[in-house]
Amino acid sequence: MVMVGPTFALRNEHNIFQQALDAVEPVAEMSLDCVAFMFGFDDSASMFAMTTSDKYVRLAPPPPGAGVPEAYYQYAPGDWRRAPNQRMIEDRALYVVPSFFAYYQVFAAAANLPFNFGDVYVYPNPSRGNESPTLHVEVGMADKVSTRIYDVSGDLVYEGRLEGAPTIQDGAAAYEIHLRAEDFRSGVYVGIVTAERAGKDTIRRQYRFTIVK
Repeated sequence: MVMVGPTFALRNEHNIFQQALDAVEPVAEMSLDCVAFMFGFDDSASMFAMTTSDKYVRLAPPPPGAGVPEAYYQYAPGDWRRAPNQRMIEDRALYVVPSFFAYYQVFAAAANLPFNFGDVYVYPNPSRGNESPTLHVEVGMADKVSTRIYDVSGDLVYEGRLEGAPTIQDGAAAYEIHLRAEDFRSGVYVGIVTAERAGKDTIRRQYRFTIVK
């Protein structure tokens, strides 16, 4: 599955349904004064709102090859379940009548996404002071994405995996990992990102970034 847009929290007056949730930071909240919420995938999708109380959220469309977007709610830690009472309208908007106080997220099936590199970079670049750099990797859908980072002497200074489902950013499925500023000294670094997918040859891409302290 690939995540489409941010995670939303539908709250009551006191707390979120099942407070012990995954490490999800809700980007926006839905209030209870909305009858339903609608996720639109183009600029004119708001015309499909059915009542004046509908909460409208504009999302980027899933990338080519992804499945039909569907809304899920978080039933328990790590357990996302398809929300009832939802339907797609002309492939342009997803209309959802919420039934629970919960975190909601739009997902799309990612099985048919291509397996090849798009943009691979670190931002901000250069990273200054205590800024934490973020590695951004566009590779479609992979079973495993990992990286190694070397200093200019060729010494390995970091090794890690990019966990979780990719998210949609500017129409592309991307994995990201936040690097710790304290793991790096001032200098230029060279990274290698490796992506693996069953039935496909392993692919690799090099990237560079600079740390200034």
